[in-house]
Amino acid sequence: MTDLSRRTVLGASAAGAAVLAAGPVAEASAAPAAKDLYTRRRFTRLRGRTFLLTSPAGSWRVKLTNVNDLTHAARGEQHSFALTFRRATPGPPQGTYTLRRPGFSPTVLFVVPSDRRRRTYEVVVN
Repeated sequence: MTDLSRRTVLGASAAGAAVLAAGPVAEASAAPAAKDLYTRRRFTRLRGRTFLLTSPAGSWRVKLTNVNDLTHAARGEQHSFALTFRRATPGPPQGTYTLRRPGFSPTVLFVVPSDRRRRTYEVVVN
């Protein structure tokens, strides 16, 4: 390898390192917004409130009844917890829905009925 090619390679490496260093900083500034949608404290303060589960197939009102610990996570863990929703009448099948309510950023969740009548639903956030 000649000195010229070493300089070229080293110059390219330095430029690449500068781009890599700038990349994660830009990504990190966007990441917290999405991550904040899935925190325990965000849901805990809304326990007892009514939400709307929406999908292209329709919408269903559900009430947030519990925010619980997961067995594998530390007690009170902010990013690993379970949500329980209830309805008075049968609701939608298992699937991905957007959870909505006034003043609440729409949040996509995978919702699973936990009873055969589809009146109680569980969501695991992990």
